Order: sequence, then C-alpha cells, then structure tokens
Amino acid sequence: MMKTVLIVEDERLIRKELRIMAERSEVPIGNIIECASGEEALEIIKKQKIDVMMTDINMDGMSGIELVKSMQELPHKPLTFAVSGYDEFTYAVEMMHYGVRGYILKPVEQEKITEFLKKFEAEIEAGEAEEMESRKMQILQLRYYLLNDRQDPSELTRLKKYITDNFPQGYYVCCMGDYDEPAENAPGILIGRTANGAILVTDELPDVLDPDSAFHNAYIGISSRHEVFDGLKEAYREALGAWKTAFCENRHEVTWNESEHRIPEVLIKDARKMLTEEAGIRRVQIVGGASMEEMLKYWNYFFQIVKSGRISPDDFLSVMPGFFDALEETYKTAVTKEELAPLRRVLSFYCLQEYSGALMEKLLDIHERVGIKIDYGKEKKKILEAEEYIRENYTKDLNMATVSNYIQMNYSMFSYAFKQYTGKNFVNYLRDLRMEEAKKLLRETDVRINEISLRVGYANPKHFMKTFKGLYGVSPSDFRNNARVGTVPGDSK
Repeated sequence: MMKTVLIVEDERLIRKELRIMAERSEVPIGNIIECASGEEALEIIKKQKIDVMMTDINMDGMSGIELVKSMQELPHKPLTFAVSGYDEFTYAVEMMHYGVRGYILKPVEQEKITEFLKKFEAEIEAGEAEEMESRKMQILQLRYYLLNDRQDPSELTRLKKYITDNFPQGYYVCCMGDYDEPAENAPGILIGRTANGAILVTDELPDVLDPDSAFHNAYIGISSRHEVFDGLKEAYREALGAWKTAFCENRHEVTWNESEHRIPEVLIKDARKMLTEEAGIRRVQIVGGASMEEMLKYWNYFFQIVKSGRISPDDFLSVMPGFFDALEETYKTAVTKEELAPLRRVLSFYCLQEYSGALMEKLLDIHERVGIKIDYGKEKKKILEAEEYIRENYTKDLNMATVSNYIQMNYSMFSYAFKQYTGKNFVNYLRDLRMEEAKKLLRETDVRINEISLRVGYANPKHFMKTFKGLYGVSPSDFRNNARVGTVPGDSK
C-alpha cells in the first residue's frame, strides 16, 4: 500500500485537482498531504517518510528544482514526478538528473496520474518485499551472533552496521518469555522465540502495562544501556539473567542491576540443601511414595525458596532436567516422555507461578496414577464455593490465585481439583463463562461492543474481540448482525 503521497503546488485549484485525480487512480493511498511551497514540502519530508511526491516546477520561493536538490542528502527520498508547463520542459529535464522519475504536462490528465501512481505502487511493493527479506536475513544473523560464539568476519561487519544504523544513540536488550500476539510493530528488532525466550534489541523500552502492547503482561529482563556494537553480547547476558529473575520472582519487569540479591548467607546455605543429590532423589520419590499433602508441602517449599532468590534461577533450571529424567525412569508404567516434554521447557511458560501450577497439576495426576487417591469428597465443597465465587466476580480482574486464596486452598491443589470437577482448567472455564455472557448481551441488547467487553471482565476491548473471534470464528459485531436472523458459529440459541 502507498502510505503517503505529497502534492506540492502553489495554485490551490490545481492542487485540489491533483488530489482528486490521485484519489480516483484506483491505487490505495493511506494519506494525501497538500502543501503550497517547496519550503513547506522540504520540512515535511525531513519529519516523515513520504512514499510519492508530485511537485510543480515553477513556484514562488523554493522551486521544484531547488526542492529535489535539497532532499538529496535525506535518508529517505520519495519517488517523485514533476508537473510541468510547456515552457518549463527544460527544467523538467534538469530535475531528472536529481532522481525525478518523469513529468506530466499541464493541463494534467487523469490517465497520466494513474499511470505514474500504479508504476510507483509496483516499485514500492517490490522494494518492501526486498527490504523484508533483507530484514529477515539480518535478524537471523543477529540471532546467530547472540546465541553462538563463532561468526564470519564479513557478516560481523554487516551486522555491526545494521545495529549502528538502527540505534545510533545506543540500545537496550530485552529477554522475555511468551507474549500475547505477533509483534510486527515492536519497538526495535525482535528476534522470535528461542530456547531462552524472545530477544528484543531496542532504544525504546516496551511498556508491559500497556494493554495495547504486544508485550502486555509479559515477563521481561532488561539490560543496561549500551552505546556501541561491541557491548551487544554483554547486553544480552545482562538481559537473560534479569529475565530469569523476572520469571522466578513472578515480576513483569526486572533490570539487570536488580537481578543480584543480597540474601543472608545462612539462608542461602540452608536453601542449597535442596540442590543436593539426596534432595533430587527425594523430589522424585515423594511423587509416588508419600501422601498428597506431604508432596504438595515439599514442592511448594521448593518453589517458594526459588521465588525468594535463595536458590538462583540458574541453579533451579539446572536441576529440573535431572528431575524429569529420574521421574520417567522411576515411574515407567505411569509416565510418558511425551506428556513431560512441555514441562521440560521451563522457560517457555510466562513465569514461575504458571509453571509451578502446570507442574503440580501433572505431579498430582501422576500421584493418583501410582495408587494414592485424593479425597474428592473433602475438596468438593470448596470447588463448588469457588465456582459460585467465579460466577459472582467474573466481571472483575480475576485469576486463579485470587480464587484459591478466597476458598483457602493450596494453589496447585486447587488447579488440579478444579479441572477434575469441572472438566476445564481455570483459564478456559473463566473465558467460557465470560463469552457466554457476551453472546447473551450481543443477542439481546444493543450495548456497544466496548461496553460489553467491560461488562464481561475484559478491560481491553481488542483482547476481548480477539478472544471472541478465536473461539467462535466470527467477530462480536458479525455475531450480533447474524444472531437475530439465523444460527451463527458458537451460538446454541
């Protein structure tokens, strides 16, 4: 798409005529800017990217020739054609020496405007495709550089130029786990998911509290600011360490200088007992050889000292592969490699709280398989109480921690028992409850979509609309338009 066209013409009627012709050209244009002088046009080109410019030659003040001369040193020069009178033909030829692509004689004809705009549209699309391919290659090179020790010298030179050109005033590196949606408009250079999370190189830090951000509610580690390319790997190491701290402490944002804790040595020494070989054996044996309450108590303590920083993120991550290996070996008849595979990828989860909930749910499942049963009757009343609380409060900012605290039930046990009773995990249960109410409001009222979003517990209407369409295959507005005349996807009425 041609995003911006600039029309430079000092005669108002001709300027308006050119605008109308551009709008009728069948070429999609996002924005058309008009100005009456070369000086004004030059200031616009300096401040924003212009895709195409059509300019008169003979104007009061700065002429069209002086305009195209003056923009030669700018980083982005628009594709330009001149609008010329017969007596200005020689000047039009001179403008061609400065990159002007052609000229149109006055009086201007619609066909000529359309011809130029279509030609430029094709050129812009080809350039964008080439630029996108080049950007993908540069991102792959950047990814390889950050994650590997060896690098081709020629590629290193190009990569250094790429970083310097994009961040002349310096940059940060951010590491993060999963994020809500593709982030094409992320500030800076985004390297997609790696074994150690996604990586963002940027001079503008993302706002994890902004509901419109692709990184809304992400858990992010941020490096110090670095000025030169040679500090890039150090910045990545800082960001990675900070992110592991953010993950383990369930904090949305941690900077590199916050990731070092000053914890009394006596507490660290005591916590290190959980890293011994004997402790590793105990973590496995307790899954099938103790009561459910004892297992939960043990694992909750383990996650608690990780969250407190008494066990470092790296130490925690280093013991988990051995735990899963031993778990598979010890309970061969009850555990499969496939079901544990997602849990082995610890850092693929948002944070430790989410990870510990998923792991404990799986351990409770294994615990039951190997013969120790849960007293369902004891927990049933609490789950029913939780369901009632959710139905009364689903319009608020609700999460599993809030509900489990309300009914005074262990977070991990609640996660497991809730799914056993309802057949759904907490997130899907809450989502489905909200969506059913949304469908009812869409069918029976004329309340605006944004208001419905708020009424069913979504503070961000974009998130509500995305969730609704992902679940039912149609947008809320399409659902409303169709619900009263027939059956639409997701509507059981």
